[in-house]
Amino acid sequence: MKKPFKKILFIIIFTTLSLAVLFLIKTIKNTSTIYGDEPMNDNQQNKVTIQYGDINGDGSVNVGDGVVMKKHLAGLNINIDAIAGDVNLDGTINTSDAVLLMKYLAGIKVELGIAKQPDESDTHAPYDGAYPYHEPYGTGIGVMPGRVVWSHNPDSVEWDGNGYWWEPTHFNENIILQMVNQSIASLGGKETAKEGWSALFTENKKSHNKNNGYIKGEKIAIKANINGSGVFDDDFSGKTQMSYTNPVLLKTLLLSLVQEGGVNPSDITVYDVSRIFPNYMVEMCTQNELQGIHFIGRNNGIADEQTPIHWSYSFSGKINYLPTCVTEATYVINLANLKGHSLSMEIPYDHQREQIYING
Repeated sequence: MKKPFKKILFIIIFTTLSLAVLFLIKTIKNTSTIYGDEPMNDNQQNKVTIQYGDINGDGSVNVGDGVVMKKHLAGLNINIDAIAGDVNLDGTINTSDAVLLMKYLAGIKVELGIAKQPDESDTHAPYDGAYPYHEPYGTGIGVMPGRVVWSHNPDSVEWDGNGYWWEPTHFNENIILQMVNQSIASLGGKETAKEGWSALFTENKKSHNKNNGYIKGEKIAIKANINGSGVFDDDFSGKTQMSYTNPVLLKTLLLSLVQEGGVNPSDITVYDVSRIFPNYMVEMCTQNELQGIHFIGRNNGIADEQTPIHWSYSFSGKINYLPTCVTEATYVINLANLKGHSLSMEIPYDHQREQIYING
């Protein structure tokens, strides 16, 4: 009786283990990996909360996560929560996650941690703009072709609405300088602003069949947008509520060029030949290590009469020329403002178009 009993007992144990293994396999197939490689069932999942978007792990989704996301995508060695950072659940952290996170931080109604099901008939969001839809024009150029860098830090400005918006005391120069340097590094696909400027200068030279990066003596022209200053008169105070280039942003860009880019201040010219630069702006941007930087406005701009502008149609009036500070420059930086502009929006192209000098 002992042997049959042992045989029966063995069959029961074997059958029980087999059912357990089958149940485990079925459970694994029906669950998703929440952390690492450890599968969890439905009850366990309910006990685990993942805050998608909290990439820095501070317990909330805020601008700090946007900064960490940007640094990670720029290739910087920084600790992140890789699961919380995959906000679109496509299995990796990429620019699609960054766009979704930035929309969320901007207050746009989007959901984080929701997988988008692939649909060949829905390759992009429905277009509802005022202008006819078209595919992107042209091909991206530069050291990182087509790259656009977003830098956001609410601590960079503090203004209660009193006084003029442009007063330098409203802005944190150190934070804005950090933002500029981080953006230049990312724009050049590098870890530091010094390397970023070098990559940008070198790529610009390469596009004109030249070698090396910036060399002392080469001119750099920076197109500012001073539309709001000296619109109706020759007032050099800048005391207006109309918008123009942020003076602190301009100063930090100049500091970055000199400190990180190694540019000689006397090689830099900031210009807008259609307006007047406020005296306070010129003063704050030409002191100490920035001494020697030039400012060219409509009061001191000079037309290069060897470079008349040939328009696509004929019209009466005086000939238009480019200013000499542009035609003599090796590099041109377009420091545009994103702002309302009559019935349109001020964009880099429209802003760059305004560099023409109307003779007379």
